[in-house]
Amino acid sequence: MQNDDYMQVFLEESRENLQNMEEALLQLDKAPEDRELINTTFRCMHTIKGGAGLMGLEQVSLLAHRLENVLDNIRQSGRSISETELNLFFNGTDLLKQILESESLSGEGFQEQLDKLIHALELCHQEDQHAALNDNISLSELLLGFNETVLEQAAARGKPFYCVKINLCSDCLLKSVRVYMCLKALGEVAEIIESVPGARDLEEENFEQEFSFLAVADKEETALQKAVESISEVERVEVFKVSMEEARTLFKKEKPQEPAEKLTEAKLPPSGMHYYRIELKFSPSILEEGMDPLMFMVELEEYGRVLESYVNISQLPPLEELETNQLYLYWTLFYQSPRGKAEVEDIFLFVREGSQIRVEDITAEQDLWFGGDKKTGELLVERGLVTPEDVEKVLQKQRRIGELLVEEGIVSGVQVEKVLHAQQNLRAQEKADTVRVETHKLEEILNGVAELLIAQSRIKELSFRLAEGSRSRQSEIANAFQETDKII
Repeated sequence: MQNDDYMQVFLEESRENLQNMEEALLQLDKAPEDRELINTTFRCMHTIKGGAGLMGLEQVSLLAHRLENVLDNIRQSGRSISETELNLFFNGTDLLKQILESESLSGEGFQEQLDKLIHALELCHQEDQHAALNDNISLSELLLGFNETVLEQAAARGKPFYCVKINLCSDCLLKSVRVYMCLKALGEVAEIIESVPGARDLEEENFEQEFSFLAVADKEETALQKAVESISEVERVEVFKVSMEEARTLFKKEKPQEPAEKLTEAKLPPSGMHYYRIELKFSPSILEEGMDPLMFMVELEEYGRVLESYVNISQLPPLEELETNQLYLYWTLFYQSPRGKAEVEDIFLFVREGSQIRVEDITAEQDLWFGGDKKTGELLVERGLVTPEDVEKVLQKQRRIGELLVEEGIVSGVQVEKVLHAQQNLRAQEKADTVRVETHKLEEILNGVAELLIAQSRIKELSFRLAEGSRSRQSEIANAFQETDKII
């Protein structure tokens, strides 16, 4: 299909979705608590947003995204839709219709209407965030918490500490919402340890206009500043590096006598967060359906943080057999989010048919997944890069040390067989007697036997050289070594 064909498909689907949404909104006017109708409107707007993004229609995608955010808040809270929200949705569908029926499709000529509606939707979204902040999420749950272990682990990883000082406008409304937005935005590029004032004072708005965060990140100051300065009603942002001692002083924490339990080096998990292993094997025809798999990665980042991502290329055919409209790749992600498993699964709601999507909550098993004592094969399998069968197949191709030693002429095949036979006997005896022997001790014994055989082979070779010319001596040496072979 050509680009014009894709655009035509998008426009037809969008008109249909807008029609379905209008019908659902009319019914919601009579039954504002109907969950199925709310889900229908959300699905329609989610589809329009994704398609507009793929087609490069930024204004359409932005408006649809803002409408989707408010709808998502209603879905997550379980409350009824309000009259104000209904009016916003009706205005939004009308404006989207007008833009999609215009010649340019870019939103040109509708900028004033777009700005007003988007601003109203953002205010509505912020009010919902404020309610969620008060009812569900404590700011302290989004902070790592100031303790010596966190500081030392961060320092050991070589990441610098930053003080991020933020000033809000003097006429800022809902200051706690702005704090939450700053904390969430900053959390995309850094790990936030502590705040001044403390979390409770920030939530209760017991501060003037200034507050600070202690953050740790492997990025430059400018990255942290850009993450926050674009937030509405943020007047000034200052970011500067601090030492560990300066961090203790600025955030008024004393070094504890007994450090808390050491956290894993892989990450410092904030309380209230969930960790997921996500397998994404989309339908091979997803590109033909006008969807971009990478858009789901972008959406995941809106609700959390992708800690690790791996792409599997095992199904990628040779270049001459490649079909450009087919997807051959699949992904394994390790994801951090405050959202529950069902909410994360909902992100892939519209591509489940024909796809293999698996979301596994690994919060209780973080150390097992991110520990540093696993073998390469295990790590590759867990990251979805290979299958257990792939690892086994490769291991079978590896040559054993006994075969290499025989090939080099260091030991004989008979001697290797004896060692293996002895090993099998040891294993059989261990099993029969139900006595467990530590692996490293067994390896030490077998390694000692192998060294003994190698030394015996060398002595045998030297003895025959010294007895060269005397058959009787060579015969005696051979008999002696035969007796030794029986013992070993």
